[in-house]
Amino acid sequence: MKISKYLRFAAAYIVGMMLIIHSKRFLECLNELNAIEENFAYIYSDAALLQGKAEQCEKRKIDCEIWNISESKDLCADLDYSDLAQHGMALAILKGIGVFNCQETEYIFLDSEIRIDLNLLKWMVCSIMSVCCFGMAVFDLSRGSMGKNKSISMLLAAFHCTFYIKLLQYGSLEVPVRSLPGAWSDAEGWRELGEGVLKQMSCLIQYKNYPVICRYYEGIINSMFYLCFSFALSAILFKIVLKRK
Repeated sequence: MKISKYLRFAAAYIVGMMLIIHSKRFLECLNELNAIEENFAYIYSDAALLQGKAEQCEKRKIDCEIWNISESKDLCADLDYSDLAQHGMALAILKGIGVFNCQETEYIFLDSEIRIDLNLLKWMVCSIMSVCCFGMAVFDLSRGSMGKNKSISMLLAAFHCTFYIKLLQYGSLEVPVRSLPGAWSDAEGWRELGEGVLKQMSCLIQYKNYPVICRYYEGIINSMFYLCFSFALSAILFKIVLKRK
């Protein structure tokens, strides 16, 4: 065996191990993201507007946690506290919100400047990633059917199918039915939903240092990073093995 073949074998082994490690890390990030229970985040530039809302939530048995950003030091990253103190910013985080108390929640926090539907964003990201994984699995299977290293193609297809099934499982656990259009044919409703999701994703990035929001941001970014990196490693591994043939 030539030295070049030894090098390709070593490269395939290293890339394969990296693929396994990063695939495992992707699933771990996905588990961490799915374990986050909070449903909504409401952001206020004036903390005084949140006065009495915790009591209203308690009366309606809504799990609410209010953070005065200018006073809290237990955040996910360094913040400019002096600037926040001037604005008196505050954050209300809610969890355990279902179909029956969702309207009450919206009524209580109707005066918030920013509303982030954390459930919707998590579901949307999982849906996008599941579509990507399904597409990669189909692509791998099609390569195998054309005789392009059938064994490695089937192996990679199994990897991506595992991701797809896991994402499908998470995406089906808490479908934000109330946030979705009433029918698949409602083009206007889906357009508005898309615009709303983009706006909320922008807010998620803007306020990524805030309590709880930071965990959603990190979970989404990390899971997407490891998934994309796994796709790249899959393509590299396939090319290395194909050259060996």
